[in-house]
Amino acid sequence: MDFASKDDYHRNLYRSCEGMHSLQKEQVMLKTAARNDWIRNNNTKLIRNLVREHGQISKAELARISKLTFPTVSQAVNDLLELNEIAGIAGKSSGGRPGNVYFINPKFRYYFCAILSIEKFMVQVNDYCGTKVMERCMPVTEQLTVEDIIDFLEAIKQEYPLLLNGIIGVAGISVDGEIKHFPYCRKLENVNIRDKIYEKLAIEVVLENDVNAIAMGESHLFDDFAHVIWTRGCIGSAIVLNNRVLSGAHGCAGEVEYACHNLEDRYACLKDAMMAIYSVVDVPTIVFSGKEITKDDMKNLKDYLEELLPEFRRPTLIYAEDEDRLYLKGLHHLMLGLFEEL
Repeated sequence: MDFASKDDYHRNLYRSCEGMHSLQKEQVMLKTAARNDWIRNNNTKLIRNLVREHGQISKAELARISKLTFPTVSQAVNDLLELNEIAGIAGKSSGGRPGNVYFINPKFRYYFCAILSIEKFMVQVNDYCGTKVMERCMPVTEQLTVEDIIDFLEAIKQEYPLLLNGIIGVAGISVDGEIKHFPYCRKLENVNIRDKIYEKLAIEVVLENDVNAIAMGESHLFDDFAHVIWTRGCIGSAIVLNNRVLSGAHGCAGEVEYACHNLEDRYACLKDAMMAIYSVVDVPTIVFSGKEITKDDMKNLKDYLEELLPEFRRPTLIYAEDEDRLYLKGLHHLMLGLFEEL
């Protein structure tokens, strides 16, 4: 580029530098705004989760527990009030004007926990606090399709328009919203149920293996453990390490039937599954469930370990009788855990 004089050159150079500085300043401002939004969102999430945990709580208590400043807590509370995610009422007076206490608005949204078993598709609808508001079932047959499930859920959503989330426990293998193995109804296999439900009903759905869900129902009792289930001649397991279910590269961790030599012999399968889990992950506790498992099965498993291993190396064996309760509890646990990350 030609310049008439040195002064023209310097003026143009100055303008170029000024433009670059303005661009850099704008980029810094955008990054700062994005960071401030991130901090504000995380503060709001923290306050919401504390309100959920404590039931009814004041701003002063929220500030004390969260270690956030009172103005920051007030901003987060106001954001949540504006969204209608929480509500406030006057607290107890200690002499002066009572301050407000805040609690989760149960009608902010609804979610469902569903169990897809050999016999039925059971849906339990819950409010945002986890309280059951309704339950409905439909039979599972070989002819059941994804469209049938969507129609069933659509009728429920007409009653609860704010039904926005759900989790389906599957008695089979599911990966990324798709059922890969459900021999009781092949028409449900290899179809992305998660995406189809969202496209039709705008409900965000998670699919989870039944044994994994059952294990999460007792995760408050143990950090590292395995759960082995025997039902209707089938065996499966879930492995929980550091309070998280181990899924594996293909979502099939815990498929212990491949380690069993005789699938027609219940006790042999239980023993093979127990030893496969012990040999690979060495968990301190293995829980068994299934109505067909007998007291003799449990005694024989314990006797086998006593003969095989010194006491300090033996896992503790426990039989869980309330499998159905653990199943629903685990689904709730997983769903509420997802809410904490919203």
